[in-house]
Amino acid sequence: MATLLESYGNCFRKYATFRGRAARQEYVVFTIANFILSAILGLIPVVGGIFGLIIIIPGIAVAVRRLHDLNKSGWWLLAPYGIMLIGLIGIAATVEEGRAAVWVWAIALGGLAALVMSIWMIFTRGTIGSNRFGDEQNDDNNSGHTMGKSSAADDVRERLAQAKKMLDDGVISASEYEVMRANIIKDM
Repeated sequence: MATLLESYGNCFRKYATFRGRAARQEYVVFTIANFILSAILGLIPVVGGIFGLIIIIPGIAVAVRRLHDLNKSGWWLLAPYGIMLIGLIGIAATVEEGRAAVWVWAIALGGLAALVMSIWMIFTRGTIGSNRFGDEQNDDNNSGHTMGKSSAADDVRERLAQAKKMLDDGVISASEYEVMRANIIKDM
């Protein structure tokens, strides 16, 4: 099991990695640590703003990988954040007309949806075994590859067999299988 600092650092090592899966610990540690750090650093507006900019990309990336661990597409993030974005655009477009307050409700609704989604991602266990986004990530920050007594060739054969089974079971399409197969071979 990884330490909290290792879990937090893992999100920065995978700064803009939107592929693969993130274990629950990785997501929880990054989310809670950033909540606490944002509250503290936010006391100094410039520092808090810079910190916020730094964590946007790894925050989205770990959320996408966490959704992948739950066998959901990263596009699910568009629902809450899209609503908030519409609210921000609405405020900008209507502020001079004095109707901006209506759009604040869209931002609040999107924020509530993001909070509910985040709580769901924190408390829901990821898919056991492989899914269409890759191998299971245990809370030890492994990279998704099995390690142990088997050779690298055995690992590749096993991963190719898992991908083929996913294709045969109808979990992934033929084109997704080809992409997965190419990535497995590329990782050799």
